Amino acid sequence: MHQRKVGGGNEEDKDYIEVTNDRGILKKIIKEGNGENIPIGVTAIVHYTGKLITGEIFDSSRTRGTPFEFNIGQREVILGWDQGITSMKKGEVSILKITPEYGYGSRAIGPIPSNSTLLFEVELIDWKKSEDSLFKKLLAVAVLAGFAIYILYMRFTKHRD
Repeated sequence: MHQRKVGGGNEEDKDYIEVTNDRGILKKIIKEGNGENIPIGVTAIVHYTGKLITGEIFDSSRTRGTPFEFNIGQREVILGWDQGITSMKKGEVSILKITPEYGYGSRAIGPIPSNSTLLFEVELIDWKKSEDSLFKKLLAVAVLAGFAIYILYMRFTKHRD
């Protein structure tokens, strides 16, 4: 995954790493993690606190006392999370700065105004294999579709003789 220090521009972003080439997702590592980056297609287990750029907290799994789980790469969360969290390692704590294009865009969602840049402090606690992964479902459908096409092909070619 592309990651490089942010250069030039905004002084407050100097400690961030670019996760995307367009600065749509920036990451500041607070605590290094261990091992490999989290793979796509697994269930991420995270604690997070979401803030507006003003510092106002709009959501936090820590306040609820329960980690949040979601399937990586399945569009169950905003694109900034799907891409930003795949740049993290188990145990890592980072701040993800997410532009509206990778967040909620022009939609206002609850206390989040439209076109908001969001800050998420995320701790990647762990991950596990997704039991109900959309990828697995799509793969099963593709295999079944291929099998059905094969059967139809065999029937069609038998009747041509």
